[in-house]
Amino acid sequence: MAEYSWTIKVSLASSELPRNGGLEERLFRKVCDRFPEFRTSESFLGLSNIPESDPRVAEFISGLRGLGVRIPDDRSLERTGVALSHFRRFSQVEIDAAPLFDVTLLKPIIAEIWWMPDGSGMPYVLKSPALRKYGKREWGHAFGWNEIIFVRGAAKTRLEGAGLKGLQLIKLPLVKGKLEKDQVPKEVWPEDIDPLYLVWSRVELPPITNWLFDNAGRVFASVGNRGPFTDGCMPLEEYFILAQFHYRKAEIDALGDFDVAVTYERYGSKDIGSHRRLVVKPRFREAMSELGFDGLIYKPHCVDTSPWQGGVDGPSHRRLSGPPPAAPRPAW
Repeated sequence: MAEYSWTIKVSLASSELPRNGGLEERLFRKVCDRFPEFRTSESFLGLSNIPESDPRVAEFISGLRGLGVRIPDDRSLERTGVALSHFRRFSQVEIDAAPLFDVTLLKPIIAEIWWMPDGSGMPYVLKSPALRKYGKREWGHAFGWNEIIFVRGAAKTRLEGAGLKGLQLIKLPLVKGKLEKDQVPKEVWPEDIDPLYLVWSRVELPPITNWLFDNAGRVFASVGNRGPFTDGCMPLEEYFILAQFHYRKAEIDALGDFDVAVTYERYGSKDIGSHRRLVVKPRFREAMSELGFDGLIYKPHCVDTSPWQGGVDGPSHRRLSGPPPAAPRPAW
């Protein structure tokens, strides 16, 4: 039987980040006085990864309502100052049996990466002395976008020879400064600097069946005809946890044999470069180990024999609006 947990976060309004919302200070102090044991910092309090059977969940939500705090129905209303996530907890047996994974890379930053202003979501590299200083470093990542992997030099050569089905390596553009709208990269990689290549795939996965929300505050169940989300999207249950992406088994099987693929959805915000995620099969993990690459964490995903739908085998969301308009798919 599936187990479910809650994460509940209450935040103080900030003059520095007014768009993020939050409780006004007087009300926030009342909540802190009522629940001092839930205080996590000067600006936050809450519960994290608490089983839904824990009596503290009902006590906390009831107490917040009693103080006049507005409780959102889902993450799209977190600007109220309260963010709730109700998510399924997966057993180790289920995790070990997962047929698909995405990757998190824990390595030093070797380059400053920005995002093309044309809306494609394609990254590019800012030219800097760090590229020479770390010229022999074989791979790295940029900022907090840990699902994106870049390789260069020997790492690129070894990865190309690993026989991974669906693998695509894309040479990243190099520029002298951050691009403005309608600008295109023209810089050529110097001979003494190994170019960076994006580890990518020619295989695109079908839409996940999870419920999603976007940066416009829209919450929607999965539908097969929804377009890519240029405004970014996130699974509703992903909040301080590793969200599971659920796929219909028949749609995955129809793709044929592959080791590397990318998600259909675009995650994150359009303001900071929304992108799709790299999703791999166990063979990719084995190849990374064989090549001597360490530091990767793999997040398990599910392939359902029957579709997962929020409200049936997942969290119930009373507020539901339609999917955003379709938009052209990025070329990469």
